[in-house]
Amino acid sequence: MTETIKVTFADRGQDFIAWYIRNKKVIDCQPFQGSVWVGTRIIGRPIVGKRLAIITRDGCMGQLGYPVECIETLSVDETDKVETYYQGWLEIINRRSKQPRATS
Repeated sequence: MTETIKVTFADRGQDFIAWYIRNKKVIDCQPFQGSVWVGTRIIGRPIVGKRLAIITRDGCMGQLGYPVECIETLSVDETDKVETYYQGWLEIINRRSKQPRATS
């Protein structure tokens, strides 16, 4: 099984403080905004004290505004738990992508 890491960000009042990453892809975001960030790709590797370079699901490149505070490797049990969250986020994201867009 591929390693899953938890990347904790400096808390600057944002809606999320942790990303769970596998194969350079965000598979969970806590405590909020998973539907925004899950599927985001990481460019390079996370480094404590640095900001992450990313590519969002819609292909926008950028740099996250919060520096990495901590990087942890998850156990198999923790990875299994995060995988269930990932599957839930995928369902939400896929459902939203099929909804018609509002027009003004």
